[in-house]
Amino acid sequence: MSSTDYSTALRTGIYTVLNGNITISGKTYKIYKDPVKGATNRTYVILGPIIDNEDGSKDSFVYTGSIAIETVDMSQAINPTRDLSESVNNKVRSLLKTSKGSTFTVSGYTLTVFRHGGSTRLSEQLPDKRISYRIIDIYEYVIQ
Repeated sequence: MSSTDYSTALRTGIYTVLNGNITISGKTYKIYKDPVKGATNRTYVILGPIIDNEDGSKDSFVYTGSIAIETVDMSQAINPTRDLSESVNNKVRSLLKTSKGSTFTVSGYTLTVFRHGGSTRLSEQLPDKRISYRIIDIYEYVIQ
């Protein structure tokens, strides 16, 4: 199987865990597999790119790398509170928490490591004076 096969399975596994389950105060936030195009006035989660490495022999491969999972909040004007973004991001982290016995499956592969590898926060003023606030979490993985 190629790295495209496992990366699709990895993204599908993460999407399945998060889709319909990112709920804060009774409101469910969407997850997208690709960036949202055009202007938006909402909060959502995006599965970002995978950076990967394939190592092995003709009989066995180990895939290592990272995937970005981004919480985006474009719902507020200047000087927004970051509480909603942080709450959505914390919910995503709890759903993907690696201390759980089984976080998610990667169809056709064995997920041996899945851990939070760090995060960064970005703020940007948009032309219409709203603020785009993003929390980008990096998750590291090992798949056999």
